Amino acid sequence: MKHNKHVITLLFILTLTSISFAQECDSWIKSYYQQNTIYNGFLSSDDSKIYEANSTTVGGATTIVCKDDQLNILQEAPIKINKFVSMEFFMDGLLVLSQNNGLTLYYFSKDLTLMNQWTFTNTSTIKPSLAVGSNYIYLAIGSTVQCYNNQFVKQWEQVINNHNTLEAFQATANDDLYFFGDEEILEITKYSYIKLTSTGQLTRIKSFTTREGKTRGDAIRTTLIDTSGNLFLSCNRFQGYDYPMINPLVKIKTDGSETVLTSKNPGFDLYFDKFRNKLIMCIVDAQPIFPIWSDFSSEGIETKHYAAPTSGSSLSYITYYVIGTPKNLFIIGKASAIYLNAMQFFGNFFAMKLTNEYCFFSPSQEYYLSDITLSCLKETTIGIKNVLLPIVSDPKKSISELSYTWTSPDLGTGFQKNVLPLRDTTYHVTIKAGSCTFQDSLTVKVKIRTDFNFEVNDYEVKVTPLYPLNYTYSWDFNEGIQINNITHPTYTYQRSGTFRLCLNDYSNSNTCSSCVDLKVPGNYSGTSIQYTGIPENEVFPMINLYPNPSIGNKLNIGLGDEPQNWDIKIYDITGQFIFSRSYKMQSNIDIDISQLKKGLYLINLKSSEKEKSVKFMRL
Repeated sequence: MKHNKHVITLLFILTLTSISFAQECDSWIKSYYQQNTIYNGFLSSDDSKIYEANSTTVGGATTIVCKDDQLNILQEAPIKINKFVSMEFFMDGLLVLSQNNGLTLYYFSKDLTLMNQWTFTNTSTIKPSLAVGSNYIYLAIGSTVQCYNNQFVKQWEQVINNHNTLEAFQATANDDLYFFGDEEILEITKYSYIKLTSTGQLTRIKSFTTREGKTRGDAIRTTLIDTSGNLFLSCNRFQGYDYPMINPLVKIKTDGSETVLTSKNPGFDLYFDKFRNKLIMCIVDAQPIFPIWSDFSSEGIETKHYAAPTSGSSLSYITYYVIGTPKNLFIIGKASAIYLNAMQFFGNFFAMKLTNEYCFFSPSQEYYLSDITLSCLKETTIGIKNVLLPIVSDPKKSISELSYTWTSPDLGTGFQKNVLPLRDTTYHVTIKAGSCTFQDSLTVKVKIRTDFNFEVNDYEVKVTPLYPLNYTYSWDFNEGIQINNITHPTYTYQRSGTFRLCLNDYSNSNTCSSCVDLKVPGNYSGTSIQYTGIPENEVFPMINLYPNPSIGNKLNIGLGDEPQNWDIKIYDITGQFIFSRSYKMQSNIDIDISQLKKGLYLINLKSSEKEKSVKFMRL
């Protein structure tokens, strides 16, 4: 690892909610994670242990710690390492290389007990490199590579003509060594990708020359060799890669063949996830149009992972380290005002834990599913906030594409749903991203309901509220007559006609009303409904549902004297769609309700010019 970065904090600003989730979805972002810590390197073991080298000051003594899969410290090495260089797994423990007293190698067991140490003479000012194969240890010291067996007996030494710190130095399982570095004596313009066998045989796989006499130091220093020996290289300043590309990332195989993986990126850094055999490319510039990081499969297929800024168009996100474990992926970086999936966070430095397929959920955060309390019964929108719709609906705007499936009641899929709850209703949703899944829920409550039953007998109308009423309500019979604060009034109309009967509740700043059009004289009964989207002053033909409540298998709908084309839909009390059918030039319709369960339903009637909804009950 090349960077020494301070890691400080991350802050969530979301409301907690009660959710359940699968254990494999335990992803998070650590808040205030190890403030003022400088990271010098990481290793991760096959049993998901993470070994971290950190210090509190630049150039200060380094502490080696072992952490679990939650980044909690399990063990700490008994000594601090001065002039830390790097560390690698070795046999049943790990080797730590320092430039203290020439060169010193410390051998720790996996529980960080110091087992041994070796000191080597070194007069070079070039930073050394360490690589460990199955049977041999390799050290790059100055312009040579030295090979040692597992007992640290020197096997051979090879001159490599390197004049700066090697940018990549990697041993494979069969003890071949691959490295990348400069090879010019007077001017640093030539770089080579080289293989050394376990017997010291050197093969130059490919050479590169910097453009326009520039040194490699003028370019973005991004180089990585994976555990199979393949070289991944930022070729922005090398000759032969100056066609219209911005910092192309190229994969060079051990046979010298190459593939351009991506071409249009600003600054980036590279890491290798050996457990998934994926290359991780992390963005190190603030850009609104680039992913925060990408992963490449062994076939070179790129998967981009985006975030979105919470305000403005500039995305500020820098990844400093990626730590792959068998179960998870950790990212340590810096962000400012960013959405990841539907979650907003901002601050400085952070540690993020992703699940196995790189999806992100937090077990302690809701995904903008907030309970709602309505003053009056009306249609409302549930789900995430409108500001997040363009983020979660576009997979390029989040680490993992989200999907929402609504069940109990069944509302289908989607980030938002329009519902008309006829009673207090809890809506359940399953949210998925990759293999990661959890369940959330929200409840919609209605403070005031003004629905009522009515019965028409000739000119006389009897009304009964369906729900308890507050102390300030009024029945308006549309003849200049209002009856206040009487629960079950009876009113007799003085003339024939169509009248709009309303129950109004004035118990809060918003008047809650339910109305129904009555045609008198008549002999029928029904139920009112307050339906948003129908103007209160709209004249609608008399609707007569009978029998209501119904105990049979047929529901008759009288729709006035003039035949019209009608679209009829039925919903249950939770707003779930049940039935839909169109009728041509009808004024009286019979509907088969034999398949409906007992309960309260909403029937929506729509013609070319009008629309209304009415409740009915099946007993």
